[in-house]
Amino acid sequence: MKNKSLSMFVRLKRFLSLVDTQAKMSLRANASRTYLNYMWWILEPLLFVGMFYLVFELFLLRGKPGFFYFLIVGYVPYMWVSKGLSQASGSVASNKGLISQTSLSMLLFPYIAFLESFYKQLVVFFVLIAFLFVVGVTNFSSAWWWLPVVVAVNLLFVVVISLPFAWACAVVPDVKMVVGMVTMFLMFTSGVFFDVREIANPEIQVFVFSYQPLAFILDSYRQILLLGVAPNVMHLGILAGTFVAMIAFLHFVFHVTQHYLAEKVLNS
Repeated sequence: MKNKSLSMFVRLKRFLSLVDTQAKMSLRANASRTYLNYMWWILEPLLFVGMFYLVFELFLLRGKPGFFYFLIVGYVPYMWVSKGLSQASGSVASNKGLISQTSLSMLLFPYIAFLESFYKQLVVFFVLIAFLFVVGVTNFSSAWWWLPVVVAVNLLFVVVISLPFAWACAVVPDVKMVVGMVTMFLMFTSGVFFDVREIANPEIQVFVFSYQPLAFILDSYRQILLLGVAPNVMHLGILAGTFVAMIAFLHFVFHVTQHYLAEKVLNS
């Protein structure tokens, strides 16, 4: 039993080491393809936020005091989810050549995408927090201790929403066409552009927070960074537990369908 546990630990360590190495190699390769290299990690979310600010604040006059900061704190984590889902969904199907030559776990490919997007997001978060401090929008408070927890739950959400699409896109390539619709649905229902707490109908507000995890995650970032208030810790715990259970199930699905997935990818 002890030897079996040790063997599992060694395999997990090798898996994580391989994921980390491949993610860093992919980051360097992607950055080398552009003139601004790693600067695009910062510029891309800023350009999107600037565009939305022009539309909602200046053109449509839908903004309110502090709307820009409200928007950027919500959009940056959403973009992490969007990018992570987009990259991971096609990760298995796009590695046909490697799958034909090795017997690696199919989970390797989406996890490389997860870690790659996570590394990018850490840099973006650092810049975002520094910016909020410089402009005087935020100050350190005891609520900030919950920020790593929210980031961890955010990462679990990226994994739990992306793994089914990574599996499905390997089996039915047409599913890739649905991913863009899913990211758009998440954007318009999670409160990126509006405050879920301002929904007039309290039943709808509770429904959104209860059944749209990203809405609660974005609200938690705003509570901590903009208001200095701790998020609903119990809700965070429920989400984390639910996501972990779902990820464990999805790992099982990938494991039992390993050969089936390889066959579908190679024959596509």
